[in-house]
Amino acid sequence: MKLNKISARALTVGAAFSAALTLVAAPWAAASSSPARARPSAAATVITWKNDYPFHGQYLQISHSGTTDGAWAEVRNGPGDSNEHWYSIPLGNSQYAFKNLNSRKCLNEDFPNTALRHVDQRGCGTFHTSRRWTENHITGTNLYELFPVGGTTGLAACPDNQRWIVMGAPGSGDCFFY
Repeated sequence: MKLNKISARALTVGAAFSAALTLVAAPWAAASSSPARARPSAAATVITWKNDYPFHGQYLQISHSGTTDGAWAEVRNGPGDSNEHWYSIPLGNSQYAFKNLNSRKCLNEDFPNTALRHVDQRGCGTFHTSRRWTENHITGTNLYELFPVGGTTGLAACPDNQRWIVMGAPGSGDCFFY
């Protein structure tokens, strides 16, 4: 079979991407059995986010394992499948993107200053501001709050009473993840 330069490059990139996925398989297995979430390293790490209250121990995931842009985030029982696992991608300046293993899309909030606005997923692209998050560690605990980078009103990602992840008031206890 004769390959042109573009096909040869695609095979090389494909092989490198496949090797990278193989390396990630071990951290995923370790993350799913650990009760506390691992801190991100310089490279993307596979993590889970569990809600502390009111849905204690339920995992942040995309509803119905959705793979389309705009599918809403929620908390549900787990651990189970790749829908509950996220690549934590360090972007610098204490910012992270969280890419779902199942959908390969990033946690997103287009309107971070609007209370009760649903958090969803979108293609990661170049990690637009709406796909960047900061973690606020609650001192003396293993708990974190997730804040969208573009927000200026102090709203964080929180489950509502129907388990959807929406922009809500941090400090209420509802917005804590571990």
